[in-house]
Amino acid sequence: TNMRKLLSIFLLFASSQVFGAYSYTRTVSVDHTKCGSASALSDFPVLVSISHTTFETVANGGHISNTVTQSGGNAVTMPADMIFTSDAGGTTKIPWEVESYDASRGILVAWVKLSSIGCTVDTPFYVLYGDTGVTTQQNTGSYSPANVWDSNHLLVIHLPQQGAGPDSTSNGNGISGGAGTLTPVAGIVANGLSMPGLGWDYTAPSASLRTLGATTVETWVKFTATGSGENSMMIERDNDNLNWGITLELFNNNHAKFDASTGNDAPVIGGTALATGTWYHLSGVYDGALEHLYVNGVEDATATSASGNIRSAAGASDYTFGDLGHANGRATNGVLDEIRMSGSARSSNWLRTEYNNISSPGNIGADSFLKFGVEDARSIPTVRRRVITGGEY
Repeated sequence: TNMRKLLSIFLLFASSQVFGAYSYTRTVSVDHTKCGSASALSDFPVLVSISHTTFETVANGGHISNTVTQSGGNAVTMPADMIFTSDAGGTTKIPWEVESYDASRGILVAWVKLSSIGCTVDTPFYVLYGDTGVTTQQNTGSYSPANVWDSNHLLVIHLPQQGAGPDSTSNGNGISGGAGTLTPVAGIVANGLSMPGLGWDYTAPSASLRTLGATTVETWVKFTATGSGENSMMIERDNDNLNWGITLELFNNNHAKFDASTGNDAPVIGGTALATGTWYHLSGVYDGALEHLYVNGVEDATATSASGNIRSAAGASDYTFGDLGHANGRATNGVLDEIRMSGSARSSNWLRTEYNNISSPGNIGADSFLKFGVEDARSIPTVRRRVITGGEY
């Protein structure tokens, strides 16, 4: 009798393992040679961009069984039976946010938070998928989209969004307002937004964005025309009556300009000529004393005379994003993608690693920043129940 009870307990336990298991797993590794320097990075959001038949839904011939609408971040359709973990066994989940998913073509764009990236050795993590019993969103709680972005992130906007757009961070700095016709087009990550030539703004007033000290603003941009003059704004904080506090803009036709104005108006102007038809990652960093302008993760210029707090006016710190066609006829057409703001001075290593990741994330069968292992059909034991004289085993 006791033996039968023990066998019954074992069978129930084995059954729970079978019916709660993911059928497939892949190892994903950050190629340490793609880091910006040898220093490790903490809480880094890694772009995982996959286009492969195995990530199609079962109905389309792939291995994803169920989908669900993501809560938090972008409200997009996402795989329900897919998780990212720090261990091959799938016991320790890590935060992720799905930016887009195409179930019929197996195209997944997701951001995954790695607690540490070693820049002298590869950093592995894992994606597990394929479980008919999982039908609900798995990246919730401490693994939610907002937890992908560290506490320094003040704003993360995955374009396109028109009108009220969600901020992926926990700050809830949603974009509102704007005018003009916005057209979703191919971005550097999934889709971006094509900006009209003149007079379009995205405004996001929020007290939490009125940072006065160390600040980083960044975006990806591809110009279709550079026009003439200056003040074609990508990111701007207009404090009071054109008394700009933070701007990242095009200057002198085809050079980037960053200004974290402290009252002495000492902007930094880049030396790199920006061409049309090319994606650029532009970043402005204010460290509390100096302004730094980065192009594609490489410092392009530094201003030596800025110091003190960035100017601000209570009740008038409104941000404008994407005014690539400024007033007064200074037409600058282009496409924007991935707008971010941080309340800290991001390091050159962080920005260069971001650029390397986003510009060439890699794919299954085409390694780059990420290297993908083969799909492992996980070994799942078969449980059988046989009836014999005197009971079951």
